Amino acid sequence: TFGGGPLACATALTFMQTVESENLLAKVAERGRELREGLGRLATRFPFVREIRGEGLMVGMELSIEGAAFVNEGLAQGLIFNCTHDRVLRFLPAFTIQKKDVQEFLKKFEVVLAATAEKHAAFAASTSAAAGASSGSASKSITVNSRTKTATSTAPPRSAALAASR
Repeated sequence: TFGGGPLACATALTFMQTVESENLLAKVAERGRELREGLGRLATRFPFVREIRGEGLMVGMELSIEGAAFVNEGLAQGLIFNCTHDRVLRFLPAFTIQKKDVQEFLKKFEVVLAATAEKHAAFAASTSAAAGASSGSASKSITVNSRTKTATSTAPPRSAALAASR
């Protein structure tokens, strides 16, 4: 590999000089604090948020419900983040993010949380109603690792967004 070659070393040196000359680590710490505080404020409005954690600009939001639908809604709003362990939304913005970018993200992410919570509540209500009205079991097809299997269930099929997370 070329990991220790002159080009890689020159690139690493230039990056380290930029980190020092632009006080990048202090800016990362400040933007991370702003992001965690903003997410914390949002968390008080949404009971499914369990915890906000992270260091610098590596931030996670643990949920009590599955997170795939939030990722899909985020993409629809122009945001890119992912979900790990089914219930942790992970945010990894660029080191060069500005304060105004954090504020813009938080505004858009609030829309994501509200829209997804509304869809989740509607889905949960329809699932409860269908489960209460259903007697016996029904057969449905589910996709698991790109293979279709038949399962027996009393509940309706999961939404595409939730099924995609599996």
